[in-house]
Amino acid sequence: MPTKRAVLAELTRRELRTGFDFYELQVPDRRVKAQLVDALARSRKTRVEEVLQALSRDRLKALCRVFELDDSGRKKADLVARLAGPATASSTAAPRSHGSASPPAAPRPEANTPDPPDGIPHPPADVLSVAQLEQSLWSAADILR
Repeated sequence: MPTKRAVLAELTRRELRTGFDFYELQVPDRRVKAQLVDALARSRKTRVEEVLQALSRDRLKALCRVFELDDSGRKKADLVARLAGPATASSTAAPRSHGSASPPAAPRPEANTPDPPDGIPHPPADVLSVAQLEQSLWSAADILR
């Protein structure tokens, strides 16, 4: 899997500046690609998945070919996941200033777990409560504002 820095290094200056502006980072000279890559790679709040989402599907496929990854599929999310890899999944635990990060999913119960003692079936762990959904929607509205 490519590293965060390697993926960022393959992007154009224009693509880097888009992510750079999103995270409101500062560098001495925005025209120098190496400074943009370095600032984005060092920033803890930068998520390469978000930077890659702004790219077209064709551009994501080209990046997959650069790193000799499978470039098949029609969904951008699949291509982004291949490029981001499991190494960036650990960075999702870091807090983000935007407030739109969802909490990590709770582990799913095993298939052979006994019924709850009260006999009332509970919703699966990956289902959002109304309060969680409302919080996510307000966070998204704050970002849009």
